Amino acid sequence: MPSCEDLTVLILAHDRPHYLRSALESVRGQVLAGRLREVLVSDNGAKGLAAEVVGEFSDLPIRYLAAPQDTDFCRHAHFAISQVASPLLAFLHDDDWWHPGHVSCSIRALEANPEAAYVASASLWLEGERSVGPPFYFNFPILTELAGSDGVKPVLLDWKQVLMLSWIYTPYHLSSLVGKTQCFLNSLEVWQETNYLVDRAFFGIVATKEKMPVVFLPYPSVHVRLHESQVTREKAEIQKAGAVLTVKRLREQSEREGINLNELWSRHRAKLKPATKSLFDTLARECLTTADLVAMGCDLHAEARPWESPAADGARKQGDELKTRLQATRRELEKSQKTLASVVGAVQTYVQRLLGAADRSAKHPSRAAIELIGASGATALAEANHEKANALHLDAAEKGAHLLQRISPRWYRNWRTSSETVPGLVQLIGKVRKAVGHSKKPPVKRRLKPDLKHYSKAAGRVFASASDALKHYQEEGWHKDWSLHPLFDPQHFRKKNPEVATETEPPWAIYEMMLNEGKLPEAHPRFGGRWLRDYFLADSVPLRPLPISVPNRLASPNGVKVLGSTQIVVGVILFHTEREELAHLFASLRKAVEQAQAEGHLPPLVVLTDNSHEWNSADVEELADRARLNVFFHPTPSNIGFGAGHNFLMRNAFQLQHGTHYLCLNPDGHIHPEALASFYRTIATLKGEALVEGLQFPAEHPKDYNAASHDTNWCSAACLLISKHLYEATGGFDERFFMYCEDVDLSWRVWELGHRCIVDPEALFLHHVQSREPNPASLRWMFESGRVLAAKWQAGRFQLDCERKLVEAGHYAHTGDLPELEDVPKHTPHARIDFKNHFTFAARRW
Repeated sequence: MPSCEDLTVLILAHDRPHYLRSALESVRGQVLAGRLREVLVSDNGAKGLAAEVVGEFSDLPIRYLAAPQDTDFCRHAHFAISQVASPLLAFLHDDDWWHPGHVSCSIRALEANPEAAYVASASLWLEGERSVGPPFYFNFPILTELAGSDGVKPVLLDWKQVLMLSWIYTPYHLSSLVGKTQCFLNSLEVWQETNYLVDRAFFGIVATKEKMPVVFLPYPSVHVRLHESQVTREKAEIQKAGAVLTVKRLREQSEREGINLNELWSRHRAKLKPATKSLFDTLARECLTTADLVAMGCDLHAEARPWESPAADGARKQGDELKTRLQATRRELEKSQKTLASVVGAVQTYVQRLLGAADRSAKHPSRAAIELIGASGATALAEANHEKANALHLDAAEKGAHLLQRISPRWYRNWRTSSETVPGLVQLIGKVRKAVGHSKKPPVKRRLKPDLKHYSKAAGRVFASASDALKHYQEEGWHKDWSLHPLFDPQHFRKKNPEVATETEPPWAIYEMMLNEGKLPEAHPRFGGRWLRDYFLADSVPLRPLPISVPNRLASPNGVKVLGSTQIVVGVILFHTEREELAHLFASLRKAVEQAQAEGHLPPLVVLTDNSHEWNSADVEELADRARLNVFFHPTPSNIGFGAGHNFLMRNAFQLQHGTHYLCLNPDGHIHPEALASFYRTIATLKGEALVEGLQFPAEHPKDYNAASHDTNWCSAACLLISKHLYEATGGFDERFFMYCEDVDLSWRVWELGHRCIVDPEALFLHHVQSREPNPASLRWMFESGRVLAAKWQAGRFQLDCERKLVEAGHYAHTGDLPELEDVPKHTPHARIDFKNHFTFAARRW
C-alpha cells in the first residue's frame, strides 16, 4: 500500500530563494511531513542560492542536488526526475506551495485507488500570495462533466479521458501531482524537448503508455503563483507554438494506439452543458486546426484565435480607457481625502469640546450618552461605509462619518439615506463646523513615535526619553543614516522618493510631513506605504467598548440533579495522537462517566475524528472496547482545522447522537473523575445559556476569571462545554480560523448575544502544555488567526502587529502579499474585548 515513507518530494529551483523558502515551509507544514522519505531540491541556478535555503530546513530529510547550470526547465526536469529512486514522487515548483493536507489527501486517494498512476488536484492561482481567481475553474467544468462528477467528490479519470483533456488544454498543474515514480520515469523522454507546454504533453504520454486511471481531487490544495512575465504577449506567442507542438505529438501518440481524438470529442462534446460547450469551443479554437474543429462539430468563428480578433483589440482599448478614468478618479479621491482630513480635524475638536462641557452644562447630552450612541452604531457604520469609503480608500471619510454618527444620529441617518456619498458627508459636517463657529483650521499635525530601543542600539547609548532621541537624531544620527524606527529605512525612502534626496531636513521629519499631507511614500522594502501609514498613525483613541449587562450566576447547591433528557457528547479531534495517549484519555473518561452515572446522569457519549488520518475505525473501537466507552468515529475528508473539525463533530453529536451539550476535549490531556458530574451540576444551576470551561490543572491558564461569579472574558477550547442552543445561535466556531483564536472569537460572540462565559472550577482537566515548544509553523498560524480576529473585532493596531510579525518572520515577502480579509464580518467591540494583553486576550493572573 502507498505510504509517506515511500514518497520523495521533488522541488525544481532556480535562483529564487524567497520563493523556495515558502515552498519548503509548506512541505514542513504537511500533516505527514515527519514521515517523508526525502525532500530533493534540484537547483540549476548559476548563483547556487538554493543551497543556503536548504540549510535552513535541516529538520526535514532534505538533500540538495546541483543540476547542470543554464539548462532550460525541460532538461532540468529530465535530470531531476531521473535522480528519484523512491516508489512515489510528488512534484513542486519552487514558486508554488501546498496546503497542509495536500500530501495526506493524495496518499489516501492512492490507497483507495491502487490501480491509479497518480493523483492530481485543483489549484488556486495567486499573485504573490493573494488569490486572483477561482481555483482552476476556467477549465474545471469540462473535466468534471466529462467524468460525470458533481465537482465535489474525487474523480477517477480513465487514461483515454486524460489523453482527450491534455489534447485540448492543461487539465491540472504539475505541482499537484503525487504518483508512482516508475510511471513518470517511463515517459521521461518527453522532457528532452523544449516546449512551453511540456507538462501537458507529459500528462498525455503517461496516459497512453501506462493505460492507468488518474485520480483528480476537485478541492484546491496547491497554490500556484502567477507572475507578470507569464501573461505577456510574447509568452502568449510561445504558448501558442507550444500548443501546436503538443497537439501534434499527442495526435501521433493516439493514432499509434488506434484512437481517433476527433471522434471521441465529437461524442463527448454533445453531452456537455451549453455554457461548458462554449468554453470547450473557445479552448479548441486556440490550438486545433479548422479540420479538427469541423470534425468535432465545434462552433466555427471568423477569428480562430482570440488574441488576434477585433473583439480582443476592442477589449484592450476599453481597458486602456478604463485605466485612464481610474487614474483620474484616483487624483480626485486624493483631493477629497485632503479636504476630509481638515474636516475631521475640526469635528474632533468639536467632540472634545462637547465631552468637556458634558459635566458643566445640562444643555449638552451626557458623556455616557454620546459614547453609547457611538458604540451601538459602530456595526451599522462599518456596513454603511464599506462601499462608500473603504472601497475608495478614503480612510478620512470613514473617520468623519464615525464622528458625525457620534455627534448627531439624525444627521448621520440623513447622510446614510441620501444618494450622495463623500460630497454629502462634507456638506453635513460643514454644518457642524458652522454651528460651533469653527474656522477652517488645518488638521492637528501627527507626530511619529520613535523606537527608543532600536535607535539606542544604533547610537550605542541609552536615551531617557523620545525627545532626547529625536534631538540626537536631528543633530547627528540622520547624517549617519541611522533610523528612529526598525520599519523606517532611510536609504529605501530616498530611493523610492528621489525628490527628497536633495532636502537638507532629516528623512524622518520629511516622512512625517508627507504622511501629514496625506501622501503614502514608501519607506521600507517589505512594508507598503499604506500599511506603514496605518501602522504609524494607529494610536488614535477608539470608542469606549459597549458595556454588557448579564445576570449574576446563582449559587450551586450540592446534590441538584439534572433532568434525564440532558445528554453530554464528548468530542475529540485526533492529530498525530499516539496510541498510549488516546488510551490514557479513554481511561480517564471511563472514570468520569462512571461517576456521572453514579449521580443519576445519562452516560456521556464520545465522538472522534482524525485530522491527521492516521487512525481507522477498527483501532479506535479496540481502545474504546477496552475502556468500555460508547465511541463513534467520524473521519474527515482532510485536515480541515481545529474549529471546522469540532463543528463537524458537533453536527454529528446534535443530529445523530441527539446530544443536548457538546464537550470539546483536547486529546493531549486527562479529565478528572469528577469533571463530567460537575458539568452536569453546572448545567442544572445555570440561569440562561453560557459557555463553560473546565479548569486546567496543575498549571492553570494565565487569563483571569472572577472568583465569585466565575465569569471570564473567553473560554479555552481545550475543555469547553457548549449547549445545542448556543451552537445554533452562533453557528459554532468560525472556520476562517484554521488553528488558534477560534475559541476567543466564539466566546466574544457569545458575550455579544447577551450570554456568558464561565469557568467551572470543579471540572478539572489536566492539559499537557508545558512540554510543548512553539515552532515556526504554529507561530505562523497563531499570527494568521490573530490577524483575522483583529479584523473581525476592529482592532487595527493588533492586526498591524500580527502582519508585521508575519512579514518579519519571512512568511510573506511584502505586506502587499498578505491575503485580503474583505470577507471577514465586522463586529462591534464590547466590554469583554481585550487586545491590550496580546494573545492572552484578558488580564493575566501572573
